[in-house]
Amino acid sequence: MTAVTQTETPPLSTPRPARGGLKSEAPAGADWRVERPRDHSRVSQADGRPRPASEGLKKRSTQIAVLRLWHAVLAGGFVVAWATGDENTYALHQFSGYVVLAALMVRGLIAAFSPADSLLGWPKLSRAQVWDWLAIRRGRNPLFAGLALALLATVAATAASGAIADWVTWMEHPHEAASDITLAVIFAHIAFVFYQYGGRPWVLTQIRRIRASLWGMK
Repeated sequence: MTAVTQTETPPLSTPRPARGGLKSEAPAGADWRVERPRDHSRVSQADGRPRPASEGLKKRSTQIAVLRLWHAVLAGGFVVAWATGDENTYALHQFSGYVVLAALMVRGLIAAFSPADSLLGWPKLSRAQVWDWLAIRRGRNPLFAGLALALLATVAATAASGAIADWVTWMEHPHEAASDITLAVIFAHIAFVFYQYGGRPWVLTQIRRIRASLWGMK
């Protein structure tokens, strides 16, 4: 059998001073590596093992994909319902309206059981967020949440009043009024998104041209 000899770490030539100028009482050959504190934000609560850094990104990507799918179903159903309001296409109008109503109910259930920091929760808007953004003009514009809440409210009112109008005829007029208001909010939402994502330079350029033409006319 081969004997295994355990080698010891050679002592340091000079002991490393501790904080405060005092000499350390650690024995020679001690390991001076300092253990870094654990990042508890990346530790799962189930087993205590470190959580991969990519887990949060995958979770966020999944939530964004779910929101996009829901947005497509809601927008498509509303457009079809709005375009098929005549008597000849009323069956399709009724079906697409119930699709919109079902999408809103599913969205409410998902938001109710989602964590507070999840993208699948309800859009959050507070007075403090508005004042903070107006003070620094940086970060996410609170109008995103405001328009999202306005869209959810108006679309829900339109879908609910349409479903009630199938049984109560006098609800047809409130249903039409709610759909007109929803269209106005949709156009405001589209204009705001266009302005925030690439449309702002174009709008500012057009404003400069209009000002230049007005000054030239004078």
